[in-house]
Amino acid sequence: FSLRLDGGGYTNYGYTGDPNLTTRFVRQIAVDRDNSIWFATPAGVFRFQAYRWINDEQGASDDERNYINDLLVANDGALWAVTGGAGVRRKSGPAGTETVFMAADGAPETGYALAQDVRGTIWVGGAGGLYRFVDGRWDNPIAVSQLPSNEVTSLVPDNLNLWIGTTKGLVHYAISSNEVMVVKSLGEVSVEALALDNLGRIWAGTLGAGMWVRELDGRWRQFLHDPNDTNTLPGNDIFSHSLAPDSQIVGGLWAIVDGTELVRWDGFRWQRAARTWPLPTNLLWTIFSDPADGSLWVGSEAGVTRYDG
Repeated sequence: FSLRLDGGGYTNYGYTGDPNLTTRFVRQIAVDRDNSIWFATPAGVFRFQAYRWINDEQGASDDERNYINDLLVANDGALWAVTGGAGVRRKSGPAGTETVFMAADGAPETGYALAQDVRGTIWVGGAGGLYRFVDGRWDNPIAVSQLPSNEVTSLVPDNLNLWIGTTKGLVHYAISSNEVMVVKSLGEVSVEALALDNLGRIWAGTLGAGMWVRELDGRWRQFLHDPNDTNTLPGNDIFSHSLAPDSQIVGGLWAIVDGTELVRWDGFRWQRAARTWPLPTNLLWTIFSDPADGSLWVGSEAGVTRYDG
């Protein structure tokens, strides 16, 4: 592992064979109360603090518990992780005990998305629909028949509501009234990523249909690639964990497009970050915006890069 400060407000954390960092492929990023950075990877959960890596690998390297699709640091400091076939993992703290929830407990064995609402309820989207963990128990508040697809790809809480992305459309769920509404404006498109900006608008990144945003008046607006306009999206595919709100711009948003381009919505147009910020590689996996300081973390095939401005 190497730490390189290149100036210009960015730091690159690159993989060079450190035994405590066994992969460079970062799928998701989270920050805990101690300002430790947690990374979800296909080889387990990794924690970075004070210039050192801590490996939380379980069993053998090919153990399904190590294939992490999403991470969440809950309000109580617990770390939640959903896996690609080994259930939902909950760790009570950086050095705390771990519990694994499986299908027998009512949890999904394959999960894709994690979220926590204002009441502290944990939500998981995965193969088999939407799952909820509240008062120490799992349930399914929405029947699979009410969803456009049983594959829930992304989740974003919005006060007492929950936005649910699926492989065949977007759903708005009013938690208190248990009302489910499929958003018809988007059609049967695969919604891979969701984000809530600082104006309270919901953004939806899709496969093949570009980006959608719900304006404050309730109208939906679509952004698509235009080969003749460099201020538009550079492509129309937005993959999972590829959206992050921009705390430095009113209504701003960061996005990874086609897995190769980092772009920024400044309220008027799409700006391509590579024009001002160097990227260590053209293959990008995930982005995370730290609400505490506004920094942006980008996970890629070359490791993780932090941008401070």
